[in-house]
Amino acid sequence: MFGWSPNSTMYRRYTHLHGTDTDDTFRALEGVEMVEDKAAASKVLERRRCLNCNEWNGADALYCLKCGSPLDEAAAQALLDKRRMEEDLMKMYNELMKLQREKAKKTSL
Repeated sequence: MFGWSPNSTMYRRYTHLHGTDTDDTFRALEGVEMVEDKAAASKVLERRRCLNCNEWNGADALYCLKCGSPLDEAAAQALLDKRRMEEDLMKMYNELMKLQREKAKKTSL
């Protein structure tokens, strides 16, 4: 083997290296994060089904293409927060309009 004798221990220095070992080392040197969980890595490209209409969507979609519902928790929470804020603003607007009408009635009397 490469000029070494069968009794030589020199081959042990190199034969323990496997392709994935060197790949992981080079990735670490470049600062690329590795996904250790194989199940999580396989889900990255998995299509997602909408919980509202059961339509299949792409892996990178945040909202359903058919009904517009959010497909992940972060997007759903953001939409819920936005709706709550809009409701609060409408309540404040209605209260302000009511106060202005009352003030207008008092000044006209």
